[in-house]
Amino acid sequence: MKSIFFTIALSLVFAVNLANADDADKPVLQAVAAVKAFIPVGFDDNDQSQLVIAGRFPNTCYQVGPYDVKVDEVERTVTVTQFAYIYSGVCLRMLVPYTQTIDVGMLNKGQYEILDGESAAPLGKLEINKATQVGPGTDDYLYAPIEDAFIEVDKNTGKKVAVLHGAFSNSCMSFDKTEVHAYPEVVIVQPVVKFEEQPHCQVGHFAFKKTVELDKVADGAFLLHVRSMNGKAINKVYAEIN
Repeated sequence: MKSIFFTIALSLVFAVNLANADDADKPVLQAVAAVKAFIPVGFDDNDQSQLVIAGRFPNTCYQVGPYDVKVDEVERTVTVTQFAYIYSGVCLRMLVPYTQTIDVGMLNKGQYEILDGESAAPLGKLEINKATQVGPGTDDYLYAPIEDAFIEVDKNTGKKVAVLHGAFSNSCMSFDKTEVHAYPEVVIVQPVVKFEEQPHCQVGHFAFKKTVELDKVADGAFLLHVRSMNGKAINKVYAEIN
């Protein structure tokens, strides 16, 4: 009988230790402060507005986690709190840059101050304009369905260019114009398309690659913000973050 109780006790101890080991392997979720925010311009009150925050983790045991957004329409503030998963184990003590695209959602017309939820530090201002078109998600332009976008240096000219990839769903869709608006820390690309319905139009998958010259991009960290169809956008941060 004593042997049976001893075996059960050992089993319980083993189970508790195993559970504790599993808990020890689980990451801890912790709020972290952002270093800065890259805030695009040109959003209307019927757009899904976005911004990108950036920061550095102190070591390699940190990984990007979820974020939280609180909007105060009365005070005109948007508080963004970024969380990180912190894992146990061997951590390399080196700064690890991170970026996170924040979907703020639809906001009323006005200027909003962006605040960091962890440090309460101001990160910048987001301007929301009154929409000129009727209906939710309606923009002044019809944008191309962009699936990916990146910046590279043209081998012939040595200038920076934005390379846009995507696919039209109809053979009668084509590029109309591409507008580039360069700001000190944000470069906005608006790939505008047109649709000319004709008898031979076909529905399908028509891949495209479009190259856009960026002759006004300054040195330093900046956000490439490429508008896309259905209120979406591609956001990528380039260069070092100071």
